[in-house]
Amino acid sequence: MNTCAKILALAATSAALAAAGCGEKGRRLNPPSWRQRVAMALDEDDADNRRMGINYMAPDTKPTDTGTLKLFAFILANDHDPFVRAAAVTALGTVGNTDFAPDAIAALGDSSEVVRWDAARVLGKLVVDEALEPLIGRAANDPSTNVRIAATQSLGSYRRGRSVRTLLQLMDVGDLSVRRAAHQSMVKIYRVDLGGEPECWADAAAGDIPPALTQAQLDAQKSWWRRFREKRQKPREQSEAEQQAEEDAFQEDYEWPLEDDAAPADQSFVQVVPDDGQPGGDAPQDLEAGTAE
Repeated sequence: MNTCAKILALAATSAALAAAGCGEKGRRLNPPSWRQRVAMALDEDDADNRRMGINYMAPDTKPTDTGTLKLFAFILANDHDPFVRAAAVTALGTVGNTDFAPDAIAALGDSSEVVRWDAARVLGKLVVDEALEPLIGRAANDPSTNVRIAATQSLGSYRRGRSVRTLLQLMDVGDLSVRRAAHQSMVKIYRVDLGGEPECWADAAAGDIPPALTQAQLDAQKSWWRRFREKRQKPREQSEAEQQAEEDAFQEDYEWPLEDDAAPADQSFVQVVPDDGQPGGDAPQDLEAGTAE
């Protein structure tokens, strides 16, 4: 067999494996059904499977799917694996329901740096007044530079005098990466670059903060390829019959915690790791099926 034939044979074999759904790459080409995603997210034996299940569920979850969002919040509060908790808080940010911002705020106190980092980033999307002071605290005092950077960047989404004053202070700290993040956040708030030193912003900070851009203005600033990619990635809407079929099948296989307060006998995969190290937390009571396959 010559070289060209070998290459063609290898390509055909790879395509066949991908089409069969072998491995994570195959799953990306042929994503699992909603039932399979939920089963992955609840796989108590495999943390990586739980993480992937959450990642598959998040893009097809609507802000009104409170049952699924409660599942993400439950996993965030209870799973013992930091990467699963990080996936859960990221999923809350992806969906964008600010009712679950308190869960992301609580995650700022997680023992894992990666969870705090993702929580800080998410609170740049789930903008609520209650998150401002916790973000300021992490931007100024978190032991991880990465978390401080993420919190500083998220402060750019809070168009408040308190946020501006904090960013000016952060532009004068010793860590260059934090100073740069504070500068970028000031540019985001004022939509103009006045320089990298705090004194350059004195006059602007003394005046009014410009209003936030509308969604139409934000969309107009996107490049054509980004708009095209977002349009291609928009999930397909299910018909009511498809949604009902998914929900009925899901309830047959996963009766908890849909009925009563029952939970699986073995919950070793949902051990709470709060700051005080004590287990706790209750399972969501109205887990609902998602909206897309």
